[in-house]
Amino acid sequence: MVNELHGCSARVVCVDCSFNQMSRSDIQTMMKNENPTFTVKSDEVNPDADVYLSPEQLSDFKPPRCPECSGRVKPNVTFFGDNVDRKLVNFLKSQIDDSDSVLVAGSSLEVMSSYRFIIKAKENKLPIAIVNIGKTRGDLDATLKISTKCGSILPQIKV
Repeated sequence: MVNELHGCSARVVCVDCSFNQMSRSDIQTMMKNENPTFTVKSDEVNPDADVYLSPEQLSDFKPPRCPECSGRVKPNVTFFGDNVDRKLVNFLKSQIDDSDSVLVAGSSLEVMSSYRFIIKAKENKLPIAIVNIGKTRGDLDATLKISTKCGSILPQIKV
């Protein structure tokens, strides 16, 4: 079973009514339709790696709205500072209790919201496998660590 603890930017949700039937491509189309002449450039990069756009550059931009309630939409991800959905956390903890191993794919495990599942797996004495480029917070806990791109190895796994 695959669960995305911090969500996936390919899906978009409404923060006002929880409507979640939108794909990122739907939102891109909505933005293009609402802002057909919007083109800006920026060579300035913020510390979070997003480009900096001035208030003047954004003054005419119309953000996409929820097709159900006209509310605010955002990628279905948990941003830094946000809380992971408590129901999902409890579900994942119960899944670890019913598992015979844990596979971490493409995560540094740097934030506690993900590393806590490694702690839970260790408490349950489960083998832990990690596939990630470079060092992770869970390396010392791993039974197996493969330092490579997930896309180069995961398709080769036969279940």
